[in-house]
Amino acid sequence: MLRRGLFTGAILIALLGLWAANRPSTPLPPLNFGRKNVVLFVTSAHDGFSNVHLATSHALSEKYPDLELHYASFPDLKPKVDRVSAKHASSRPIVWHELPPPGIMATYLRYFGSVAGLMNVPGLKGTKRLVKEVQTAVAPWTAEEHWVLYETIFGLIKEVDPAVVVLDPLFKPAVEATQDLNYKHMIVTPNSLVDACAHKEPWAAMLWKFPSIGSGYPFPLPWYLIPANIYLEIRIIYAIVSHPRAKSMVPYLKEKGIKNPMGSLAWDRPDVPFLSATIPEASLPMHTVPENAKYCGPIVLETAPLEEQDADMAEWLPKASTILVNLGSAVRFDQTQARSMVQAFVPVLEKTDAQILWKMNKHGEYNDSFLEPVRQYIDNRRLRIVPWIKADPTSLFATGNVKLAVHHGGANCYNEAILYGVPQVILPVWFDTYNYAATAEYRGFGIWPTKDTAPGWDGESLGKAFLNALSDETMKKKAEKLGEIARQYGGRYMAARDIAEMAAKGHD
Repeated sequence: MLRRGLFTGAILIALLGLWAANRPSTPLPPLNFGRKNVVLFVTSAHDGFSNVHLATSHALSEKYPDLELHYASFPDLKPKVDRVSAKHASSRPIVWHELPPPGIMATYLRYFGSVAGLMNVPGLKGTKRLVKEVQTAVAPWTAEEHWVLYETIFGLIKEVDPAVVVLDPLFKPAVEATQDLNYKHMIVTPNSLVDACAHKEPWAAMLWKFPSIGSGYPFPLPWYLIPANIYLEIRIIYAIVSHPRAKSMVPYLKEKGIKNPMGSLAWDRPDVPFLSATIPEASLPMHTVPENAKYCGPIVLETAPLEEQDADMAEWLPKASTILVNLGSAVRFDQTQARSMVQAFVPVLEKTDAQILWKMNKHGEYNDSFLEPVRQYIDNRRLRIVPWIKADPTSLFATGNVKLAVHHGGANCYNEAILYGVPQVILPVWFDTYNYAATAEYRGFGIWPTKDTAPGWDGESLGKAFLNALSDETMKKKAEKLGEIARQYGGRYMAARDIAEMAAKGHD
């Protein structure tokens, strides 16, 4: 009886949340411009969150040299900001501002122990872990850490007095500080508008139309999965609004002076531009796009041609059609995963002329015996294994030699492959990557071969998927056509233009 009552309460909370998200908004205080032509970026340091902001700052430096650019983030990001800044000698250097630790990945590791601890089974089987991961994303910092970040960013905005602040919507202390000061701001995100705006779709479509985050369900949703999808959405909404730690933080943060602490949709204002690094043709179809939201196309970082960034890679890459296996900056391979991946490489190397570039770091300690089946291909350099790709991944795609992108379903990897018209094999491992795998299959430019094994993979099935993706001409043509469409949007240059136009309205 108690469990039924809790579930009924969760349904009511979910419906109330949807109603609240779509009701006419109460008047908000107008946002004010700071100094003319001054832009302040405030972001996390992790690549998955910050790459679109780095790319946009790069475009601003390139196209608008008179702008005064500031960038605030955690220490790990400083070398990348410095590299972007150094590329444009005729522009003002980007002014760096360091935020106090911990960064967001450090907080995740604190709760989950390791990157492997973040991997999640899709669907109903993964509900318990999904709820924990969503709650961690809602409140990654302690109340004290949250306040220190807020206070630092609040003071920084007052000091810099920017015409516009550019934000990551998930970085709550920055969103709260900006809004409490009533400064003009914009959101830039690598994610699809469906991820951010599904709650605005009519007829509560987020419950029954779009696959729930972490579900791994296909699109369109078959009728028999709709009840499970509704259940998952309700569990997620309930987890967000009832999260004990987040709720316990609110009184402390309010007492400190934050006006709306821990608001799940605090970033969602009709007067705040929301720029997405996607295109509708590579996303799930929405009924309406909010007036303040815009598809910019892939916002990717490419600071220089490949030969300028990594001459050795530039020499190797054209030797054959290349499969790029890059599961993002956080994925580490345990021994089972590494062995299965090698097993998948064997038929590709035996039956085709393709070469493989595998970005690989180990999770745990184990020897290299798992490489024995492909030792000859390592020796003749048809299989190249690196712990880090020195060049921007986009510079590899730009050569035209990468014919297949294998990745984990992160928004940046997904968008980079789209921009350059490359078919994709997606191996999702995090709760927020499953929908990208499902979308790639729905749109016909990708394969998700691990539906039955995610977040792990089976070597035999994976090898077949690689071979199928290499030989599927229909998929190849769809990917190429999508790349042609994506390149028309402008990506980082479109985002930079919108930011520069807003910055020009600041006061003298």
